[in-house]
Amino acid sequence: MFRKKNQIVYNQMELFKEVADLYQGTYNLNDIRNIVQKFEECVKNHLAEADKDHPIQVKVFNGISLLSWLVPEQKNANVFGMDADIGEYVRIKSDITHYYKRKIQELATEMR
Repeated sequence: MFRKKNQIVYNQMELFKEVADLYQGTYNLNDIRNIVQKFEECVKNHLAEADKDHPIQVKVFNGISLLSWLVPEQKNANVFGMDADIGEYVRIKSDITHYYKRKIQELATEMR
């Protein structure tokens, strides 16, 4: 997927700096980066725990969640017109609630 013309992108380092500026004197940039990296590790580890009988949902933020589940092995699956065996794998999906979207829309309206 290509970036749209004039699209603004905030990378992790910019967000880390923004949070560190909010907590001046309490947390520095490295503290924020380490906390977020450990948070990301925890999320990945929990999503990887999914098994046949137990899908995993991780509520990352209020209104944003991730769901992982195990897709079973498939024999002779039709892949691009050819038969192939596909081993089991973890599938992941993200979800943003309507409430969260509405709150973002209200914030965007206030900012204009």
